[in-house]
Amino acid sequence: MSAARAVAAAFKAAPSQAGWGELVNLAGAGAATPVVAIDDAGRATAVWRQLNPGTTEHHVWSSRSVSGGTWSTPERLESNTGNVSELRLSVDAATGRGMLLWIQAGPTVDLHARPLDPTTGWGAAAVVDSGAGMVGVSSVGTDHSGNAVAVWSQIGPATRFSIHANRYTPGGGWGSPQLIETNEVVGSVDGDPVVAVTPAGDALTVWKRSGGGGDLWGNRFTVGAGWGTAAAIVTDAGAFQTLGRHDLALDAGGNGLLAWGQLDIAGGTGNNAIWFKRFNAGAWQPAVGTVAPAVPNTQGFVSTPVLRMNAAGTAVVVWGDADQSLNAAAAAPQAVAFSGPTTLRSANGGTWDSLPVVGVDSADRAMVAWVDPVGSNVTVSRLTPGSGWSTAEVVETYTDPSYTPALAMNGQGHAVLGWAQLFSATGTQIVVRRWNAGP
Repeated sequence: MSAARAVAAAFKAAPSQAGWGELVNLAGAGAATPVVAIDDAGRATAVWRQLNPGTTEHHVWSSRSVSGGTWSTPERLESNTGNVSELRLSVDAATGRGMLLWIQAGPTVDLHARPLDPTTGWGAAAVVDSGAGMVGVSSVGTDHSGNAVAVWSQIGPATRFSIHANRYTPGGGWGSPQLIETNEVVGSVDGDPVVAVTPAGDALTVWKRSGGGGDLWGNRFTVGAGWGTAAAIVTDAGAFQTLGRHDLALDAGGNGLLAWGQLDIAGGTGNNAIWFKRFNAGAWQPAVGTVAPAVPNTQGFVSTPVLRMNAAGTAVVVWGDADQSLNAAAAAPQAVAFSGPTTLRSANGGTWDSLPVVGVDSADRAMVAWVDPVGSNVTVSRLTPGSGWSTAEVVETYTDPSYTPALAMNGQGHAVLGWAQLFSATGTQIVVRRWNAGP
């Protein structure tokens, strides 16, 4: 150059590549049963039960990570006396607002909750139920505004389990618990409720009614009108049919899908299948169908189906068969049938420690994680539209067993995976790992 020249340089970060991040240990010995969430901004939350040293009590602990950053120092979320169980975490992916439920056995067995704000963190803890009877299974969902609906089974008003509900608003806290079914038949029990909430705050819940049958019942909450009247959704046909456990999901428009296991006996042979029924335009549709062809066997029952649905209505169902295989199927929004099932884990030995966990993003990509019965390693398979399910991949190489995986996926396909990991020298800890979906 014959003279000075001005030079400018612009630097642009290379697009991130898809893949797994590092393994992160969040908790010391005595940790168990994590639940996780991740919102569309990449903010991740992990909650677990932690054994209080010198006692037999577990308590609630949590850590959070913002946009792929470092996980925060774990903090205890309650200061009560009594063992904690049944953690339930719901976070609205679009806003990051969430709600945590847990059951705590103190002088009484009660349902507790704590809200989550994406910027300020955890809000004040509160007791959600008000009855003296023991609380059983619970479920919670959260909308865009941070309103939450909790549904649970509890002994009372008589000496049987009934289904109760309560609603939380950020401005007013929890309201008064409400009995949302009126079944008081002696010997009949209502339990295992599952609730799903739309972005606008409407909710749908389904539960199992046993005693003289095993029907699936439900009720609907609409903003401004409250709860409707409980009604039967699927009826047990009698001695030659058994309805199993169920799962429920809603899309952004309030259309839903119910999946359940079912055993039908004909000619002495048990035909096991996962069935489904749709909720559209504010009503349950009369048609029912099988997710996959029935499996004739007399050895056992299909597992509880695990169901997830994205905002557009694409659904993924995962279940296990009596031969220890693991299967998955997907359905397009409002489809009358599921795709042909894919076997993610072939029939093999071992005993399942826990159900698989599932996530699905806005591009219809999905991920399923499980602890394999042989080897006890956390294993993952991913669904890519047009390519199908990937070969199962072990995502940790610890020599000791892993337990109870938890998985959450946001709309962009980024995911957080957590599990309880045994370390023979120190005990069980919580390990988390992030999945980056790439550009």
